Amino acid sequence: MAKDTWGAWGRPAVVQAASNSAANPSRLTARPWFIFSVVIGVILYVGGCSIGLFLAIRAAQG
Repeated sequence: MAKDTWGAWGRPAVVQAASNSAANPSRLTARPWFIFSVVIGVILYVGGCSIGLFLAIRAAQG
């Protein structure tokens, strides 16, 4: 009972994560920052690969 009176911001991270995963069964909504970072990482990875291929083609042509 004391755990609930702390409020959402006063709980330890493990308790907060456990309550989030219990309230949201799907992990996509439980960890939005994880999904966001993965999406950003994929975009940067694909962008870096395309820029690298572009520069390699330019170097091979020139």
